[in-house]
Amino acid sequence: MSKTPEIFKIRDLSIDDVPIEKIEQKNQTYNDCDAEWWEKIDQILEKTEFLPLDKIYTSTDAISSDRVRHHGDNLNHARRAAEAHRRIRKELMDLQPGTPYNFICTLVQQMTTKMLKGEKNDGLGFPTGISVNDCAAHYSSNLKVADKKDDQIKKETQSTLIRQSVFSSKVNDEVIKSSDVIKIDYGCHSNGNIIDSAFTLIWDDKFRPILNASKEATNKAINYLGVDCLVSEIGREISEVIGSYEMEIDGQMLPIQAVKNLNGHSIAPYIIHAGISIPNIYDEYNNQRLKSDTFYALETFATTGNGIVRDGPNSTHFMLGKRNTLPADPFNKKILETIKEKIGTLPFSQRFVKRILLNEKIVTIESDEKNSNIYKTTENIENDKKQKKAKNKNNFNFADHLSFNKALITALSSLTALKILDGYPPLYDNPRSTVSQFEHTIWLDEHGKEIVSKGMDY
Repeated sequence: MSKTPEIFKIRDLSIDDVPIEKIEQKNQTYNDCDAEWWEKIDQILEKTEFLPLDKIYTSTDAISSDRVRHHGDNLNHARRAAEAHRRIRKELMDLQPGTPYNFICTLVQQMTTKMLKGEKNDGLGFPTGISVNDCAAHYSSNLKVADKKDDQIKKETQSTLIRQSVFSSKVNDEVIKSSDVIKIDYGCHSNGNIIDSAFTLIWDDKFRPILNASKEATNKAINYLGVDCLVSEIGREISEVIGSYEMEIDGQMLPIQAVKNLNGHSIAPYIIHAGISIPNIYDEYNNQRLKSDTFYALETFATTGNGIVRDGPNSTHFMLGKRNTLPADPFNKKILETIKEKIGTLPFSQRFVKRILLNEKIVTIESDEKNSNIYKTTENIENDKKQKKAKNKNNFNFADHLSFNKALITALSSLTALKILDGYPPLYDNPRSTVSQFEHTIWLDEHGKEIVSKGMDY
C-alpha cells in the first residue's frame, strides 16, 4: 500500500494540471482504493457523463413506447438509473484476475455519483456486493483500518482469516482469482426509483453450468411474470430450471439447486425491499400475488451447497433501524444525523458514510490538508486557515484516514449494537460450495412487463 504522499506521484503534474477538487477526491478515497488503480479510474471517469434529468429515457426492453406518458416520471427515472447501471457494468465486464475488490467498489461509487449527481446520496442505491464462491450475497470491501506492511497487522489478519475460514477460505483475500465465481450486485437510483441488478463473472469454464443455471432461471422466471401471478409458482419455475443443471468439479458430478432462503422482492421509492417476496423455490403456503404498477427485483441463486445460507461475520451493509433515538456520543450522533439527512431509508456502507462526512466537511483529515497545500499558493493556505477557524464546532478532525476509518467503523458498530442501525452481514452456503446469481429489475403493469435493467450483456 502506498503511503499518503505517493498518491500525488502517479503523474508528474504541475499546479495548473491538477484541480484542487480532484486532489481532494483522491485524498478522500485514499485507503479505499490503492493509488496505483486511480489512473484507470481517471480514464473511465473522463468519458463518464452526467445523465440529464430532462431527457426521456428508453429501455432496451420497452414494449410500449408511450409507457412513460402513462406512468409519469417514475418509470423514466428508473430508466435513467438503469442506464447508469448498464454503463457501469460495461466497465465491470472487463474485470480480470488480480483486480482488488476496493477498485470495484470505488469505480461503482465514482461512476454512479458522477452520472446521477444531485440525487439523494448522489444516486447510490445500495452498496456494491462482491460475493465470492460460497458467499451468496452482501459481502463488500470494507474500509481499511491498518497498513498491510505492518508485521503485527499481518499476524492479526492471518488470525482473522483462520477464524473466518469456516465461512470462506477465499473471500477475504480482497483480490479476484481466476478460480473465483463472483457475484456483483449494486444499485443505482433516480428520484428514489432503485435499479437492483446483479450478474456473475467466471474465468474458468468449468463453472459455466452454474452460471447458466441462474441466468436461465432468471430469464424464464421473468417470462412467467404477470399481474396477479402467484409468487409460489414463480419459485417453482426457478427451482425446476436450476435443478436441471449439474457441474463437474475434480471428477465429481455435483447437483445444482436453488438457494431456499434468498428471495426476489418488490421495490418502492427509496425502499429496496417493499413487502412482496419472490422465492427461489415453490412454497405452497405463500399465497402472495404480484401487483400492477410495481417494480420487482427478480433474482435467482444457484448453488452446489445445501441451499441454505447463513450469516457470516462483520456487517458490510447497513440501514436505519426502527429505534428512533439519538446516541450520547457527539461523533456517533453526528453520523446518525448525517445518515438520516443524506441517505434516509436507502441501504449504505462504511464507504458511503465516509464519502458524505468528507464531502460535507463534517470530518477533516490533517494529512489531506497537508498534501493539498502542495498545490496551493501561500494566500490560499492562509484563507483556508481563516475558514477553518470559522467552521462549525461540530467538525471532527483526524490525523489520517486510518484513524478516521477506525472511528467510523466503531461508531457504526455502536449504533448497530444499540439497534439504531440494522447491520446485514455476508450470507454463506456451506464451505467449498459455489453460488451464482443473476438479477433484473422489472416494471409490471396492465400492459405487460418491462425488464428495465436489461442490456446487451444480460
